[in-house]
Amino acid sequence: MVNWSVNWSGIEKWWIMDKLFKSISLSHGFNGDFAESRKDGILQSYDYTSNFSPVIGITTKTKGRSPITFKINYNFKQDIKNIDASTERTHTGNISSSISYRKTGGLTIPVFFFRDFYIANDTDFNLNCSFDNSRTLMTSTPVDD
Repeated sequence: MVNWSVNWSGIEKWWIMDKLFKSISLSHGFNGDFAESRKDGILQSYDYTSNFSPVIGITTKTKGRSPITFKINYNFKQDIKNIDASTERTHTGNISSSISYRKTGGLTIPVFFFRDFYIANDTDFNLNCSFDNSRTLMTSTPVDD
């Protein structure tokens, strides 16, 4: 099967988005697989998988001294297995997002008659969320479509 991946960056240059965002990019990808098993020319089973990873993905980074990075992806996978007289179809959807913020800085302590003492301090904040949904459909009779 044909597989592809598309990444598009530089979207922040459109309209008024360049005043708020340092970078914006979109992504999309697909991969698929098909396999069948035959015995004496008779179809015994087949397996079809399609995976959109991601269907749509967005990554942004704001402007400023301490930028905020935001990522969101929606993935979808479908798996169809047909063995003899039964068909099993599995649909899996996933939405994941993350927000991250990094603050760099430090503290200078003045010490008399010596060089000032500097304590570096980097702080990272991350918030990750995801939602998964999976369902399986089964039948004991052959299904063509």
